[in-house]
Amino acid sequence: MNYKQLPKIDLHCHLDGSVRPETIIELAEQQNIDLPSKDVNVIRDMMIAPETCPNLIEYLKRFDLPLSVMQTKVALERIAFEVYEDAALENVTYMEVRFGPLLHREKGLNIEEIIGSVVSGMQRAEKVHGIKGNIILSLLRHMPTDEINDVIDVALSSWVKAWLLLILQAVKSWASARSSFRLLNMRKKKVSM
Repeated sequence: MNYKQLPKIDLHCHLDGSVRPETIIELAEQQNIDLPSKDVNVIRDMMIAPETCPNLIEYLKRFDLPLSVMQTKVALERIAFEVYEDAALENVTYMEVRFGPLLHREKGLNIEEIIGSVVSGMQRAEKVHGIKGNIILSLLRHMPTDEINDVIDVALSSWVKAWLLLILQAVKSWASARSSFRLLNMRKKKVSM
């Protein structure tokens, strides 16, 4: 049986874990970022955790390289498009892609620009390839709690609310997690009225 021809859905895809190695090389060159190698196979190996990964820290290091080139609107839009394009070429008809907007501010992008760029890449892939998708915003435990509301505000703004699912992940250790979650629920009720 040819599994590529079967229609599929993907409900757990990480944007920064799905970047094409070739794209990392091209974007690094455009952004004047030094890479340890320009060999696609070396870059690919740097992005894949070993089968017997000793710990979570070692696993998470595999995201450093992709994140280094995901700091501009052009890069985020391109990568989002390519992730959905690659899935569509494998006959994925619906995909949910998750990413942490707060991880993409190193070059001064604001949350609206970050989310907007990823949504734009997804929408372009939907038009070109017919795939349908959603974006899941992740808020990570080690990120500043005072910035949660910035992500929530943008996610609930009128131009993106139809495209986004908002999931607060790994926030149970945050002191303000409950109040932020209550705020999200109150805002959701206002939006749906």
